Amino acid sequence: MVKKGLPTFYFIVLFALILPLSLKSQIYPADGSKLHFRLIGFRFADAVAATSYRLEIAEGNINNEDSFNNKIVKTIECNSDSVIAEVPSFGSQYTWRCVYKSGKVAFTKSALHHFSTLINSQINTGQFHFTVTDTSKKYKDYYIFLDDNKAIYDMKGNPVWFMPDIDGIKVTPRDLKLSPASTITFLFDPLYEISYYGDVLWKSPENATVSDSYSESFNHEFTRLANGHYMVLGQDSGIVRITNDQADARSKDEVKKMQCGTVIEYDENGHIAWSWKSSKYFSENGIRYNRFSIPGELSDAHINSFFFDEKSFNLYVGFKNISRIIKVKYPEGKVLNDYGDNNKLPAADNAIASFSGQHACRHSDNGYLYLYNNNFDSQAPSFPRILVATEPGTKSGKLKKIWEYDCAIPGININDRGINDFRTGGNVIELPDQSMFVCMSSTIYTRLFIVNRDKETLWSARLEKWNETDKKWVGAFQYRASICSREEMDRLIWNHSSGKEHKIILNY
Repeated sequence: MVKKGLPTFYFIVLFALILPLSLKSQIYPADGSKLHFRLIGFRFADAVAATSYRLEIAEGNINNEDSFNNKIVKTIECNSDSVIAEVPSFGSQYTWRCVYKSGKVAFTKSALHHFSTLINSQINTGQFHFTVTDTSKKYKDYYIFLDDNKAIYDMKGNPVWFMPDIDGIKVTPRDLKLSPASTITFLFDPLYEISYYGDVLWKSPENATVSDSYSESFNHEFTRLANGHYMVLGQDSGIVRITNDQADARSKDEVKKMQCGTVIEYDENGHIAWSWKSSKYFSENGIRYNRFSIPGELSDAHINSFFFDEKSFNLYVGFKNISRIIKVKYPEGKVLNDYGDNNKLPAADNAIASFSGQHACRHSDNGYLYLYNNNFDSQAPSFPRILVATEPGTKSGKLKKIWEYDCAIPGININDRGINDFRTGGNVIELPDQSMFVCMSSTIYTRLFIVNRDKETLWSARLEKWNETDKKWVGAFQYRASICSREEMDRLIWNHSSGKEHKIILNY
């Protein structure tokens, strides 16, 4: 005969066993956590009826209260059971606790919890310097993603996050940036989407079905779309007629096989949802070899950027070596315009936008096209420029320049191409106030800056690395950079939408 109170008794025992695990799951960072970031989302075990919380962080691995009280480095008062706080340094140990209060009841202190921050060579300040040369109050709470350094920096030049090993390998990414889903995407082979905590949330398939090769050869740009799909550049080749438009007739017209490029859209399951092959367009229409083409590089059109306007469903695709931007209607794949054939324009027509060797074409919310113009013209070497242009109303029309900024550097002679070659890398992102965030980079020089439409520098920084041989700081290369606000960063930190929340919290 089962006693009447037995089920209740078992329920109480079960609840007693589950409750500590439930509370533990709310605590982060958990004991023994090893973090690749200094900007941390702390979460406390919720105290019943608590009206205030105080986070206390001490430096070192501490196990008694007296030592803890003597080594507190940060105290934050908060009105909820979670808060984002920044610890001072990488490669350090920390101890933390929460102090609760409920009305007039005395404070209750939690147990002491321990974690440490890791360090790697890319964010070691003895090996790399991200030196801010112009500060900005307006953008003081923004954050910078540097792909070649695989790290996130604050606007004072301090690293706050670095990329851990992904799938057990040391990944050097391209196009590291925040996605619309508050995740981090970057281009590798395969493509990756990860959480702030380093969990792999999505990875592209490894088989090639768009290109005619064994691999899609992902390159340059990878973006998560608002609909949850992923878009990336790949490679393909085609038989193309190259027409010489050069006045000096440096070469005759010819037909040759050349690298062109693809744009591929994947769905959440890694299936191809859409694709566009530039080889088909170039094979049917040919390529004009004008003076803005990169000399000696016509074995490859060099696809290197795209922007998908999800409002108009227009896709803009950039080709560096032929200095072209092609506008494609999605999903039809029809080419709406082909920008960049400016070699025959009258010299007096300065309103026509010209560019060469460009990177990172984008379309603004205000309806204009803007790009990082590497401005590589062998006839007249010059610094890169930021170009803003309006689009024509007809297919035969040209881009009209409405704003341009010369990225000149005082004290550097652009004619010395062997030292300062700005043909590779660089990008530009328009900010909400129409200022431009710019990554300007050569093989030995990187400068990032924000410039407004009055051409005033609002913020700038240089990336340098330590040259052990010469015992001095020298310029470091950076392919692309991106930027996000503090609000966007907070959403990234709190995003546990991967379904791996307990893994992140308990097993780090």
